[in-house]
Amino acid sequence: MRNLLIFSFISLFLISCQKEEQKEQANEPIVMEGDAYGSTFRIVYYSYDKNFNKEVQEILEEFDHSVNTYIPTSILTKFNESENGSSADRMLLELFTISRNYNTKTNGFYDPSVSPLSDLWGFSSKGIKHSPTEQQVDSVMKFIGLKNISILENSLSKTDPRVALSFNAITGYVNDEVAKFLDSKKVESYLIEIGGEMIAKGKKPNGDAWTIGIDEPIENAEERVLNSVLELNNEAMATSGNYRKFHIDEETGQKIVHTMNPKTGYPEVSPLLSASVIAPSCAEADATATALMAMGLDKALEYIPTRPELKFYLIWSDENGKFMNKAFNGFELKKNDAE
Repeated sequence: MRNLLIFSFISLFLISCQKEEQKEQANEPIVMEGDAYGSTFRIVYYSYDKNFNKEVQEILEEFDHSVNTYIPTSILTKFNESENGSSADRMLLELFTISRNYNTKTNGFYDPSVSPLSDLWGFSSKGIKHSPTEQQVDSVMKFIGLKNISILENSLSKTDPRVALSFNAITGYVNDEVAKFLDSKKVESYLIEIGGEMIAKGKKPNGDAWTIGIDEPIENAEERVLNSVLELNNEAMATSGNYRKFHIDEETGQKIVHTMNPKTGYPEVSPLLSASVIAPSCAEADATATALMAMGLDKALEYIPTRPELKFYLIWSDENGKFMNKAFNGFELKKNDAE
């Protein structure tokens, strides 16, 4: 009996130590960092059960293999280079399906088929020295639009060999994929940041919320300057802007921004500098933020009241070049950070 009591005491002691060790492990974040899709990623999560970095890396690699157009062997690259279409994997089919949905929700201003327009205006490895002519724009516009692409079982078909897709404006999809995986493993607290898009769940073990920043839209800034700070609570956020990706027409000196207006075929010229969107999914936040930039300031201000389920934050410049900003639909900034 005495030996049994000693054994029980030792067992309880070991269980107690194990729980304390797990508690300490749970208070230490697991961090993944690296390069992805021409940018960087940082994934932070709390889990004392297991390290899931290997599985998360596999999700990032699957996304690369599926839709990274900078990889010549990706499934999307093969579709873009095909005559009539090609086979598609799960991710490509899902991205095309949700893109059609967001294309409708944004009144056509989010459109992943504008890839040929981006190339025409110099946003490819070839670049350009001067702006295309009206005739060149019109010729490309003939094969812009999701109406030119269809799903046929496990493949995508297209009406013209020049039809091409790019999902660079909805890479938030892969944030959602990583979040779904961590959710399936019962991870209760994480912040997933990939290429500037973010999705957060829960709070840190000390009770602190996940705090993120929105950059001041300064061209060619050598250091990051924050415009505002906010807490992200079981939500996703994406920011789109025209202050980093642009080039100058050598002949006219005109600034050419990377956001294409799919309705006109031209880069959108507008005082709108940055659009941030909070949504249930990172894919929707990303696509909607891009659509706002394609709309321009006036149309964006008209559109926002039609989407009360989403939160918005816009930054634009007035006629004197001064930065202006406004939050909509409950987009809450931390006090004293949005002055």
